Amino acid sequence: MPAVSLLVKRELPVQGFSAIGIDESNHGSNPEIYVAVFSRNYRDVLADYHVDEGRVEGNLEKCRKTIPKLNPHLIRYGVIREEDRALIKERKLSSEYLKVAAVSELFNSFNGADFLLVDGSLEDKIVRVVERLISPSIFPRKLILTPRADEIYPLVNRADHIASYLHHLNEKHGFIPCDVVPDVCRVDISLEKVLSS
Repeated sequence: MPAVSLLVKRELPVQGFSAIGIDESNHGSNPEIYVAVFSRNYRDVLADYHVDEGRVEGNLEKCRKTIPKLNPHLIRYGVIREEDRALIKERKLSSEYLKVAAVSELFNSFNGADFLLVDGSLEDKIVRVVERLISPSIFPRKLILTPRADEIYPLVNRADHIASYLHHLNEKHGFIPCDVVPDVCRVDISLEKVLSS
């Protein structure tokens, strides 16, 4: 697993800075929804161990308030397909390949960023697959994969809240309404690229 480092201000360039935070809802179940949030604010990647204080699981009000504040061009989401989950089981592969597919597709949809922060960890061999799926020209200067990143980094926390809200909408309507998050924000996540890399 890559070394995890807590970011401090002196490490971060302020001008031209960019970061992407990724988290999912309904982990390991169907549908699993991954959300990526783009930011140019370096404070969004500074460790803040109070970022999640007071969060109540299932508190959709905070999620509802988060969505309108974000420019829809700064959000991407993707849903893990049931067929891909079945293929993983059929081929007896690690479910981490689904996460790799989501992370790489969502990151690539923004054409990269300086920092990529992802909630959860991956085995070293799986991280190498991520490295093959993201073009070297846009690969992040810093890649952080750590459990509970949504409780440490504000950007990943925002992705977590949006993923929870999108999951709620999907449960309620059977889909994610485009008046909440435009279809342009949806990214197709496919396992084929991962398995052929």
